[in-house]
Amino acid sequence: MSAGQPPLHATACAVIVHYGDPALTIAAVARLDSINRLDALIVVANDQLPEPASLAATRVRWLIPTSNLGFAGACAWAAERIPADAYIFLNADVDLDRHAVELCLDTLNIESVGVVGPVLYTPDGALNSACGGSSRFLHIPRQRPPKTTIADCEWVTGAAIFATSDAIRMAGFDASYFLGYEDADFCARVRRAGLRVVVHGGAVGTHISGSTGSPALISYYFQRNLIWFLQRQGHPTTAALVTLLRALALPRSLLGDILLNRQRCTLSRAFALLHGWTMRRTVGVPSPMEPIPIRWLPAESRPQPMASLVFDDRNG
Repeated sequence: MSAGQPPLHATACAVIVHYGDPALTIAAVARLDSINRLDALIVVANDQLPEPASLAATRVRWLIPTSNLGFAGACAWAAERIPADAYIFLNADVDLDRHAVELCLDTLNIESVGVVGPVLYTPDGALNSACGGSSRFLHIPRQRPPKTTIADCEWVTGAAIFATSDAIRMAGFDASYFLGYEDADFCARVRRAGLRVVVHGGAVGTHISGSTGSPALISYYFQRNLIWFLQRQGHPTTAALVTLLRALALPRSLLGDILLNRQRCTLSRAFALLHGWTMRRTVGVPSPMEPIPIRWLPAESRPQPMASLVFDDRNG
């Protein structure tokens, strides 16, 4: 097997979704390349960046899609090309050590477990992601620390998600979300397929940035995709109520744009609410128009080279 080429079938395959800053991806590859339990290491370069020369001596296989597939699309695209018993899908800005990786991989071997997530903290020690649930009335995703070492939950963050091949085969990622809520959606379908979604409280890592992109970009995807998520989970009435409540908040948002000199956040939110109900969506496939907000955002607020393609701002 030549350098950078994974085996025809891997026991455990790590997939890093890259967009933008190569330094974070290079550092992530270096960390994972030293973990022997991972016998395949893949980078999906959503920004079509050629493989950095510094990675030539590593085991990484650098894949370049024809367009930006978003996080879920990149994960699904890699899994189609590299068969494996277990996968780790990561943002480049997530730091997991060998112990955390091995704990999560071992947990995937527990019968009926399909998805495992670590507990992630920000560099200043704040909880970034852990045991995902949802609010009681509006069914909006929320999270809390796990109460047991291995805790069942509704979803785990896509910034670092471990999944069995059965989970990928039975549920798979819905790439139409493009950016945000694809993790909660994937986990919901894994659970409906009869598999467990858990967090391992002893597997601890750091999420360096936590969110990327302009506030307007974040506002668009997390409001549009929340509506889609609620609709997909069988809560159309709740989706309508969330839309109404957020529409009523638009005047306050506009005032904030003016006072804080924000770049078209309110316009992005208005389009998000509209597109949540009117935009034609093919489940599993990203729209060829993505990223959609570039159509109204000024150049300085458009998607810039980013290290992360999953945001954890669930309250956007």
